[in-house]
Amino acid sequence: MGLVTERSIRNPYFRKAIEASRVRTYDRRNFRKLLFDILEAGRATQNFVRPMTLVEYIAELRTRSAVERLFEILGEAFVRLLR
Repeated sequence: MGLVTERSIRNPYFRKAIEASRVRTYDRRNFRKLLFDILEAGRATQNFVRPMTLVEYIAELRTRSAVERLFEILGEAFVRLLR
């Protein structure tokens, strides 16, 4: 909820500056969250596969499914970062 309404700011340049700062603050928070998601998904992927050989990984459906989902999360986060 914003404390400043459109009617309370008569100067159009000042209003535009406030609107731009709102967007930047949101983008910064979103950027940090995306980086956190990337870092966590990467760490989780490593933790899942580190103790396994390739043969064990291929035989383990649950691990493969979990790693596949983590790669989806990574891909979505990277795409959103590039927007």
